[in-house]
Amino acid sequence: VALKVDGNWWNETRRMISTMFKWGKLRGYHQHDPTESVEKKKHVKARPEIMPVHDCEKLIRTADERFLPYVILTLLCGMRGMTGVDRYIDLEPSAVAWLNKLQDRDGLLVKLGEWGISQGIKKANKDHGIKWQPSILRHTACSMHFALFQDANRSTAWAGHTLSVNLRHYRRAVTKEDAIKFWSITPDG
Repeated sequence: VALKVDGNWWNETRRMISTMFKWGKLRGYHQHDPTESVEKKKHVKARPEIMPVHDCEKLIRTADERFLPYVILTLLCGMRGMTGVDRYIDLEPSAVAWLNKLQDRDGLLVKLGEWGISQGIKKANKDHGIKWQPSILRHTACSMHFALFQDANRSTAWAGHTLSVNLRHYRRAVTKEDAIKFWSITPDG
């Protein structure tokens, strides 16, 4: 019976088993690591998950007020966690409109406190069935930016990626029509 598995899964499983045998070899339990003769599979990098435009709009319009600033900064501004590298971007009009709507908050724009980002994700998933993958908001932002402007250098600078990463992951990830709809999501729209 042939076992059909993803190359990434195969290689990761092989690596974990090999680690166990290397540990045993160091302790004198055996002399040979049998995984050395097991071939590696081709590693295929899948494109990042992208959130459909209707889910983006649903998320923005229904997000808990504690979670909305995070959604806007990540989904419409491409924000990512701390990288140690300063990044300055031009804000698209939809991002500006949403950020202006939030400016009346008392001090910090994002103040999740004990509630946390994970609670916002759980609530969005539970209340609206929004499919959530790690970094899906940022991947969506980068894809929509590339599709709207059709300019690899501009989108690379905006996202803070290398050109090769930007081309590999975000070129042709979404249509220009979807990008236009996405960037048209405004508080008044």
